[in-house]
Amino acid sequence: MISYKKKRLFYILAIPVFWCHYLISKIKLRNKSGSCVQFGPGQKNYLKGWINIDANFLTAKTDIVSNLDWGLPIRNSSVSHCYSHHVIEHLRSIEYHFSEVFRILVQGGVYRVGVPNADSAIVAFVNGRFDWFSDFPKKWTSIGGKFNNFLMCEGEHLTICTESFLTELALRAGFSTIKLCGPQCRSHYPGLFGDCIQMEENESIQYPHTLILELVK
Repeated sequence: MISYKKKRLFYILAIPVFWCHYLISKIKLRNKSGSCVQFGPGQKNYLKGWINIDANFLTAKTDIVSNLDWGLPIRNSSVSHCYSHHVIEHLRSIEYHFSEVFRILVQGGVYRVGVPNADSAIVAFVNGRFDWFSDFPKKWTSIGGKFNNFLMCEGEHLTICTESFLTELALRAGFSTIKLCGPQCRSHYPGLFGDCIQMEENESIQYPHTLILELVK
């Protein structure tokens, strides 16, 4: 795994590239409406028929190169639904990101977002559930080390994500309804997110590792 410092250096050096792509994307998407957008597809989770946005222009499979911390090169009220999975915890401001997604969604549009589930991690930590935690990105033998591993990911994660905190941020951004999705790849809008759900891992009913919310504008 690339260290946080090296990633930050990469993004600083890539600023001219991001600006060029940002302007090109704004022109390309100027007259496009009713789109569906995925943030952070990486190398494996590219969705056909969607607009896939990623900052990694070297290895990610993406349609639009854009640093999400800078905002979205998409016009207001032009997107029907959005999706991200284990992405926004890496951003400097989730509140700003939510406000940008709210801006580009049509009225009634939905954002399905998945993040590391700090609520479950806290319960697992308190109950001494060593088996709940993995050894990624670094192996620790203590429950505290494993807990920190999950929440902060060697400095990669910039926000600890709980249901109540993300709900507050989403409401501040303007979303009218926040729906919690149960584990085992459930959705309140399976017709919109069927392709996304197929990429997600099945979660245990008790203490899921991923917190999934669907935010409605």
